[in-house]
Amino acid sequence: MERIKRITSSIFIILIAMSVNSIASEKSIYGNLISMESVIRDINQNTNIILIDVRDSSSFNEFRIPESINIPIYFIKTKNFLKSKKIVLVDNGYGYHYLDEECRNLQKSGFQVSILKGGIYEWVEKKAPIIGNMAITSELNKIPSNIFFEEKDFNSWIVINISENASENSKKLFPDSIHIPLSNDLKNWANQLMDTIKAYNNNPFLSCVLFNDTGNDYEKVEKIVSEKNIKNLFYLKGGLKDYTTFLENIKMSLNAVSKSTIKPTECQPCNQNLKY
Repeated sequence: MERIKRITSSIFIILIAMSVNSIASEKSIYGNLISMESVIRDINQNTNIILIDVRDSSSFNEFRIPESINIPIYFIKTKNFLKSKKIVLVDNGYGYHYLDEECRNLQKSGFQVSILKGGIYEWVEKKAPIIGNMAITSELNKIPSNIFFEEKDFNSWIVINISENASENSKKLFPDSIHIPLSNDLKNWANQLMDTIKAYNNNPFLSCVLFNDTGNDYEKVEKIVSEKNIKNLFYLKGGLKDYTTFLENIKMSLNAVSKSTIKPTECQPCNQNLKY
């Protein structure tokens, strides 16, 4: 029992440390981001720039930025020839946490590295050139629960609950979320959303994630959002239901670790307890 308490305490300490590190890292990430416009300007000026897409190879093969190459993030440090290049890291557009950490590690090793602000999602959203299946890019704005869990305290997010009613569970999991229930008057609803986002316009790196109870009916929201030209908007994949399931799975994993304690066994020959 005492060991379980120590494990549980350690988990809380780790989670607190992660939150503190996220706050500190958020200050550094802004200096590592580069806008799509700056990247295009550098390409047009024939600067020694190279776009490295760090998504998995299947995603890269489905669609990609022209002239970009696909290298897993942790392999870049083994490519010394890239030290003479101006590297821009490209991902889906919402995974800044791990990118920023590796970006700083690469900089310490002598690489010139920055991160494409908004990733390939913003590139597509601003209608920049893309090679591949454009139909698949429509899913780029759906953020999985595990990624949002890692990013929610790190990046600059507005979390908006568009469910008809804000459940106690949603308030507990997203205490800072803003409730703007989706109504039949979509235009009026969209205006409320725009007014809410405008209140944070002093933050150029702001992103907004919408969620409801089940993750359904995002399509009609996306249509009105597109008409209103609202940018940097994501949707929590599977809604509150999938996010709750994800957290429950984490809890089960932690409980499994707690229960896997080594119990003292009795030494048969000498009838003495072995202590660990």
